[in-house]
Amino acid sequence: MIEINHLNDGNFSDLSFEITEIKKDFLGDYEILAAAMFNKEKAGFKLIIKSKLKPGISEGKILSDKAVKGGVQIKSTGKESDHFVQAAAHFFQQIAVKPFTIKSVVADAIALTGKDFDITKEKVSLLLKFDPENKKSGLSEFFLDLDIPGKMLHLKEKDHQWRANFLKLLTT
Repeated sequence: MIEINHLNDGNFSDLSFEITEIKKDFLGDYEILAAAMFNKEKAGFKLIIKSKLKPGISEGKILSDKAVKGGVQIKSTGKESDHFVQAAAHFFQQIAVKPFTIKSVVADAIALTGKDFDITKEKVSLLLKFDPENKKSGLSEFFLDLDIPGKMLHLKEKDHQWRANFLKLLTT
């Protein structure tokens, strides 16, 4: 298992994980397990990615109306997800004292491509908008780069100001 690959360019922190399992559920949605090592402990989570994601870019512009409400969910895998929270807090220079929530953390998702795609056969980037109506912990946006053929997943910050909001979502 890889160590969490952390890329920090001064303002943004990106976290990389190994995809350890992928399967389709009865609805055709993708269930992805992602994990990496952090402080000699396995840190990870489960993603549910809706199969109905469609291209969300036209003429170089993001089409907000192509966002799939609840298009991506992050779910706990138990102790591994508690370690994921600790790793994210460490790399995002935040404090996390609570474990991963028992609820799903839901994001609206936009596929950042202008053409049809198959996430199992090619790299795909998604824009994730957590709590877009600011009801729970405040807006938080991240990019999710999926490379299922290469068995890697990258969670990339869009704005470092949303770190605390993201961690709050993961723990409440």
